[in-house]
Amino acid sequence: MIILKRLFKYYLKYWPRIILGIIAIIFLSQCEIINAFIGSQFVGIFTNVTNQLDRHENDFRYALSFEYKSFKIFYEFIGKSNINKLIHYLAIAVVINIILKGVFVYIQEYTLNSAVYKTLRDIRRILYQKIIKYPMSFYDLNRTGDLMSKITNDVGMIEITFKEFNVKVKELLQSSIFIFWLFYINWKLTMVIIVIFPITGFIMKRFAAPIRKAQQKIVENISHITSFLQETLNGIKIIKIFVREKKEANSFNSLTQSTYVRNMRSVRLVAFQKPINELLSMMGVIAVVLFAGNQLVDGTLIMKKITAYIILLMLAYKPIKGFGRINLALQRGLACGTRIFELMDRDTEKEIYASKKIVDLKKTDGQVEFENVSFEYKSEEQVLKNINFKAMPGEVIAIVGHSGSGKTTIVNLVPLFYKIKQGRILIDNIDIKDIEYMSLRKFIAMVPQETFLFSGTIRDNIAYAVEDASFEEIIEAAKQANAHKFIMKFRNKYDTQVGEKGVQLSGGEKQRISIARAILKDPKILILDEATSALDTKSEMLVQKALNNLMTNRTTFVIAHRLSTIQNADKILVIEEGRIMQKGSHKELIRKKNGLYYKLCNAQKLFK
Repeated sequence: MIILKRLFKYYLKYWPRIILGIIAIIFLSQCEIINAFIGSQFVGIFTNVTNQLDRHENDFRYALSFEYKSFKIFYEFIGKSNINKLIHYLAIAVVINIILKGVFVYIQEYTLNSAVYKTLRDIRRILYQKIIKYPMSFYDLNRTGDLMSKITNDVGMIEITFKEFNVKVKELLQSSIFIFWLFYINWKLTMVIIVIFPITGFIMKRFAAPIRKAQQKIVENISHITSFLQETLNGIKIIKIFVREKKEANSFNSLTQSTYVRNMRSVRLVAFQKPINELLSMMGVIAVVLFAGNQLVDGTLIMKKITAYIILLMLAYKPIKGFGRINLALQRGLACGTRIFELMDRDTEKEIYASKKIVDLKKTDGQVEFENVSFEYKSEEQVLKNINFKAMPGEVIAIVGHSGSGKTTIVNLVPLFYKIKQGRILIDNIDIKDIEYMSLRKFIAMVPQETFLFSGTIRDNIAYAVEDASFEEIIEAAKQANAHKFIMKFRNKYDTQVGEKGVQLSGGEKQRISIARAILKDPKILILDEATSALDTKSEMLVQKALNNLMTNRTTFVIAHRLSTIQNADKILVIEEGRIMQKGSHKELIRKKNGLYYKLCNAQKLFK
């Protein structure tokens, strides 16, 4: 119930539209009642209603009291013998009623569905805004496909729940109005058939738990399928080169088979529930036929009255037949809502990095100091152990070591991608825990090994760093990054579409666009995470020149695989198993021939 309350909290925000839709439903119900009335009149005509009117004028009362009076006026006005004219009037009334019904249907559909789609829009917006504010540790533990599935598939399932809810609100509201008139026509008979409603509610409750459990399994499976698709399509080259198409196809078949099995469990539950509801509704009709049949034989009830009662009864029973469908949609919505709110209720970076004495960093010289910093991911063993070093403003700090030694973890702590629990990181002698994380990141830029470009133009990707950058500033940044020349060779120049993840550009071109983006930001602290390791020699030379321009007068952390690129660094940190094993300049470190740095240089044949 808590999940439903939270979902409908978003929905009820649009109460004016919902109320307007409900008003339209009420008028729509009146149109249905008029339909029943007109139908009964046609039956009355063909059963010699004029004789019935003359013979039973004192006791001829039926569903709607105004009907008798209005049609008595009709009879007196047009003459009892002119039945054809009456039929024409009734036909005109049918057409007018259909037009009015159409108007009210449009108002009801538009208002209630607009409330649904506004609700879905709000949930997706809030969910996305929350997701992009979660810390990097969140993305380490959650697959991209699962997150995509929750924003698209799960919210889409909730759409079905809201729409079914709208249908049921309409049907139940109409049923209440119809039941009122059923009581008015024959309260004794109505008391008999009304017992069916609580029985149906009990059955619905009994089926709710297993259906909800089945739906939870289904949405989890759909999430797994989305993740699988996202992962395999991104790694399609690897699949093809290792000829693993059959293996991946079999894995996908297993996922879809599991989804099929769980769907069929849900189908069986709903299919079992539907005939029970149908049987209950037909029992009401049978009770009316038996009871009314006896009264018809006795002469205490006329055919027209029976007709009106049965039409209204069928309309009142319509929601009962659909209880299985609404129960399925409701349980599906609960399952999806649970997953959505589990995702939405996590702490954002702002909440995680909250501090009593928060500092909004307005400027920085770029001094960075690590004091006894140790770090671990979750409950795993420490990946950094007692890290101590100091980077002065404008210095280049190179970090080298074997894969998995903790190099990337060190630089990821500088922009507060992760929260440290042991030790301190100081920016201009201010504890990083006391700095507002977004104000800190305004002074930091990163050029990663795997360059990421967004779909869009070259201009858009460079300007991503500074939203209001002028075109002249973009061009200047591209020139400093050695990118301007190749950009101008394209037909559309800076308006060239780069494609998904920059697929239209070469590796070196993408890297230089990434560097131009960092130059435009004009950071005080720069992080280069093996920015040239994946490039060929020619591209590396061009990118290295661009990086040299970028590093000027900036505190720079360089993670390097090729040690030839960091020989001019002010300080080199040699990392092994999360510890700083050596520290110093290139010249200082190569003198220690037993040291790890010397061995790394020797392995890359830097000494001839």
